[in-house]
Amino acid sequence: MIDDIDWAALEHAEGCADDLPGLLRDAEFDTIVDLVFPQGTLYSATVAAVPFLAGLAHHAPARRDEFSWLLGMLADCNHAYGELFDEVRAAVAAQPLPPLDDPDPRVRAAAAYVVAQVDGPVTLLHDRFAIKTDPAVWSSLLLALGELDPAGAAARFPFTGSADERYAAGLAAVRAGVPLPAGAPAAVTAALDDGVDLNYAWLRREPVDELLLSATDEGAHLDALSIEKDRAVRRRVMAVGQRTSPDDGLSILRHDVEPSARTVLARAERCSDRGRGDQDPTSSTPIHLR
Repeated sequence: MIDDIDWAALEHAEGCADDLPGLLRDAEFDTIVDLVFPQGTLYSATVAAVPFLAGLAHHAPARRDEFSWLLGMLADCNHAYGELFDEVRAAVAAQPLPPLDDPDPRVRAAAAYVVAQVDGPVTLLHDRFAIKTDPAVWSSLLLALGELDPAGAAARFPFTGSADERYAAGLAAVRAGVPLPAGAPAAVTAALDDGVDLNYAWLRREPVDELLLSATDEGAHLDALSIEKDRAVRRRVMAVGQRTSPDDGLSILRHDVEPSARTVLARAERCSDRGRGDQDPTSSTPIHLR
């Protein structure tokens, strides 16, 4: 019971946690997050709050999906930090999981994420994956399966469907080190043109960076991304390509539609012709598309 805990002996971001029981009873989501999980930091009160956050993920009068995402992020080393992480993650894993068959698709999407973070039952994910009802739920299931069962899930990765589904399939594959079939990089990166709207909890970097920096076949993604219609996407590809693979970063410029990109390429190649090929010509020539 919430009153059985000595909250005054615990701390959150603002010190003594004796105000936390009232906030938990009232399901004050924003204030709770600010106190027990500010910018990924964990506190002694965070550990104690986990069972009650799990209860809110099931029974809160509103924002159950957000409480569910929060529960998963507390157990995700990409979002939660500090010496209490293992204890918090164990506390999350000990709670009843948000239901994968919840009537609210937003809760179902969050539930798949929670299952992945606590190494939950893969069979439940596969069972729900077979029931395609909502693109956001399916995308979350794809990413969860990619983390827990990449070998079993690889054959099921779709490269058609909504932008979120295509991007989630590609992201799940590259994170798991699963080679993408022919044509898949183009299908995945085209999703960026259509607009990707995955929940923040699933993302570790900017979408373009994630594809390039996680991919085992970076060249295929560079080629696909370099012909994106969206100028901002191409600009991001150039920046990442220069940083991770300078030769590929320059090759992107060869078929960019922007005249300014081709000008940068010509200048870089002139530097190389003058005997400065051992120096990265892009290091002093940042790309600015206008």
